[in-house]
Amino acid sequence: MKRLAVLLLLAQLAAIDATAHALPRRALELANSVTELQERVATRGRALQGEADDLAARLSELAGLVPEDRLDLEPELVAFMEKGYGFLYRISTTVSATAAESELKWRALLGGDERPLVKREIGGATVVVRGDPNSREVALTFDDGPCAGDGHRNGTAALLDLLKRENVRATFFCIGECAMSYPALVKRIFAEGHALGNHTRSHARLKGLAHLADDEIVDEVETGESQILYSLGSEDPLILFRCPYGDGVRSERVNSILAKNGFYDIFWTIDTLDWKTHDAATTTRRVLSSSYLRGGIALFHERVPGTTMAVKRIIDGVRQRGYRLVTVPQLLGVDNESSARVAYREAAGLYMSGDKSGAMQHFLALATDIGESVLADDALHYAWLIAMETKDVERAARIRDALVKRFPQSLYVSNQLRVAQPARLIDAAKGE
Repeated sequence: MKRLAVLLLLAQLAAIDATAHALPRRALELANSVTELQERVATRGRALQGEADDLAARLSELAGLVPEDRLDLEPELVAFMEKGYGFLYRISTTVSATAAESELKWRALLGGDERPLVKREIGGATVVVRGDPNSREVALTFDDGPCAGDGHRNGTAALLDLLKRENVRATFFCIGECAMSYPALVKRIFAEGHALGNHTRSHARLKGLAHLADDEIVDEVETGESQILYSLGSEDPLILFRCPYGDGVRSERVNSILAKNGFYDIFWTIDTLDWKTHDAATTTRRVLSSSYLRGGIALFHERVPGTTMAVKRIIDGVRQRGYRLVTVPQLLGVDNESSARVAYREAAGLYMSGDKSGAMQHFLALATDIGESVLADDALHYAWLIAMETKDVERAARIRDALVKRFPQSLYVSNQLRVAQPARLIDAAKGE
């Protein structure tokens, strides 16, 4: 028995000794694990700190995008911006593609730097091929009208109905003889906010301007403009011209005549070839798949079957991609923005003078009157902010719905507006 007890004791001592030898190894393993974990935490911490530093630098950069020379602007506009309503330029990166792009357009709208265009000077005329290739703007242009409908949703009237429903402004290059045949359509094009351009008197006799003698080119250009203006009942000269078939766009001779008449020679970036295919799906695909969509000028013909249907699909498609549909003058920065800027500043002045209701009305009118543009977008935002500030709950809700519809992809809208259901909006407006 004693021997057995001794053996058991020795076995226990051996087990204790083995455990004692294993403990340092286990402790070392645990220490290594702790060290590895600490290194991982430190690495992640450095990464997070780097991301935070990058974000802080980006925010600082965006905060500096308010124009340095803004003190040159009217005092009431400066005060309005300094109150904080210029913050949209700094935090909303998807309303106008990028904050830098917003700043570029902001400067352009306030009479600052010239907008970058893809253009050439030929024969003294500016030949425009594309707008700003870094912008998210597209101009829809329609040639060879106005024309009657065919009973199948084609023609100028059907297209205008669509554009009105979608709140889109486009550009129509009219043939003078067609304008004389359909003066009511010319008046409607202009009345609904679209831009008008000259497409010659007779479509350059169906062979193009470059094939004509100088006096014949002058007749086509000047008579075409006179016919369009007579149909419109206006004496204000047109500034846009498009050569039939694009023929003559590279001609020094043709462009020298256009220059003498004060025209921009507008070419196109995207040729839909709708006149050739008569197929809405093909026309839609040519536009939406184009690598020249940014600042693009798309060419259509409203008299062609399938074009109106394609335009509806294209409007939906470009808006889903975050693009804005504009007129050619808006693309070039030569439209009625000067008067819009005056109205914008008047609205800012009303706000700073204490007439917030009047300012909101001015901003809403501005957003409606000038169609799709950066200025109109910001006017709508400002109207919503003022409605919230003045606790005009119903109007704030209507403006919010308009913004959500207009900018379905906007981070600003999704974060600040879409999440606010009517009841929550009412609470916010009441300050609860």
